[in-house]
Amino acid sequence: MNMETLSEALGCMDLKYVDEALNYSCTRTKKRRIALKLLAGAACLVLAVYAGARAFAPQAVPEPTPDANLPVLELDTAWLTDGQGAFVLRMRDFSEYSFGSPWSADTGLAALPVFANPVEYAPVEQNRAALSWDEAAMRERLLGLAASLGMDAGEDDIVCSLDTDGALWSLSLSGGDVSIEVLRDLSARVEFETPLELPVEFSLSSPRESYEAAGEYFAEHYAALFGIENPRWAVAGGDYNYDGETQNYSLRVYAAGENTAESLVNYCFGGVALIPGEDGELRSLRLGSAPESLGNYPLISLEEATELVLNGHELPDTLSTLRAEDIAGVTLVYHVGMYDEYYAPYYRFAFVEREPFYTETLPEGFTGYTFYYIPAISPEYTSLANWDGSVN
Repeated sequence: MNMETLSEALGCMDLKYVDEALNYSCTRTKKRRIALKLLAGAACLVLAVYAGARAFAPQAVPEPTPDANLPVLELDTAWLTDGQGAFVLRMRDFSEYSFGSPWSADTGLAALPVFANPVEYAPVEQNRAALSWDEAAMRERLLGLAASLGMDAGEDDIVCSLDTDGALWSLSLSGGDVSIEVLRDLSARVEFETPLELPVEFSLSSPRESYEAAGEYFAEHYAALFGIENPRWAVAGGDYNYDGETQNYSLRVYAAGENTAESLVNYCFGGVALIPGEDGELRSLRLGSAPESLGNYPLISLEEATELVLNGHELPDTLSTLRAEDIAGVTLVYHVGMYDEYYAPYYRFAFVEREPFYTETLPEGFTGYTFYYIPAISPEYTSLANWDGSVN
C-alpha cells in the first residue's frame, strides 16, 4: 500500500503522521491471542472506556443546519494546486474501488461542521513550527485509554517525545503487552505486543473478503473497548499495485450516527483504523482525534461542485480539460492536513485519466483514475488563499 492511498484511508490524515506511524516499531513476540488480562477485564472496563475514550468521540447531533453568524474561514488550499491529478489509481474498472465513506451521491446535506486544528502552527516562512497544543487534553486521553485497556500505568509513567524543533510531539505509556501514544493533534495509536485475535489473516496482501471479516469481528469483539457504540465497519480502496495483482485496502470501524452527517464525522474523526501486519496479525490501531467544532457551515450541492470541477481551466498536470463523461465516482471527505488551520469538507472526484504520460505504464487491460478536490463550503463563508478558482 502506498503512502497516498493509506493517507486517504485514514481520513486524509497528513502523510507525515502516516509515515511516522508506519516506521514506528516496538519489540514484539509472536503469540496467537490477546493477553488474557485484557479479555478478562473487558466487561468491567466498558464504563471506564466511556468515561475516557468517549470523552473524545464526536457527540451526537441532529441533522445539521447552517449556524448563524459564522466566521469566514481562510482555507489554505495550496495543496489543491500541487497534488491533484498527479496520483494515478490502477484498476480494470472503477467498480472495484470503494471510498468507504457513509456519504453517497444521493445524500443531500445542507451543512456540515468545520473543525479547528488542535495545534497552532507558524506560517511556512517560519518553517511551520508548532506554536501551541493542548497538553492537558493529551494527558486526559492517554490516561483514559490506559484505564480502558487495563494498563497498570499512571501519570508518573508518561513519556514525552519532542519533534525536531523541540516542541511536544506526543505522550506515551507502556505496560504489559500494550503501548499507547497520543499525538499533539489528539489522535492516538495503540500497539499490542500480543496480537488481537482475528478469524482471518490480516496483511497488506489479504483479499477484500479478509478485510471485511476482520472488520465484522473487530466491531463485535473490540469496538466497545474504544467507546464505539453501534459500530459499523468500512473497507476502502481496491486499486492495484504496479504488479497488477495485489489490491490495496484499508479498514475502519466507527460509530453509526443518527444521520448521515453524524456518521460521516464519526467515520472521519472518531473511528479506529486497523493497520495490517506484515505477518498477517493485528497489532496496531490508529484512533481518530476529536477536534473542536466551529459551527455548521452551509454546503454547495454536488451539482454545483461538478460544475466547478468541469470548469477548472486547463490542468497543468493532465494537459487536458476534465470531461463529464470521465467522472467515475465522487465522495465527500474532510481534508485533515497537519498544517490545516481548519478541517473542512471537500468533494473528491475520481476521473478517468487520459494523459499518456500517466497511463502508458499501466498494466494491460487497466485504466488509470485520478482524484480532484472541490471545497464543499459555500464560497461566501470562505476566503481561499492560494486558489484562483481553478482545480489545478
